[in-house]
Amino acid sequence: MTDYVALVIGGGQSGLAAVHDLSTRGLRAGLLEAGDEPVGAWPQWPCC
Repeated sequence: MTDYVALVIGGGQSGLAAVHDLSTRGLRAGLLEAGDEPVGAWPQWPCC
């Protein structure tokens, strides 16, 4: 079992940014995402 200081729910833009920020501060953060990969709403936006 892994011990985390923080557990972020949702692997969208904000969730990924939160885990990155916590990690750069030296904190062990976990990420829970319901989908197959942590991308959030990015694939749903039209390109141009």
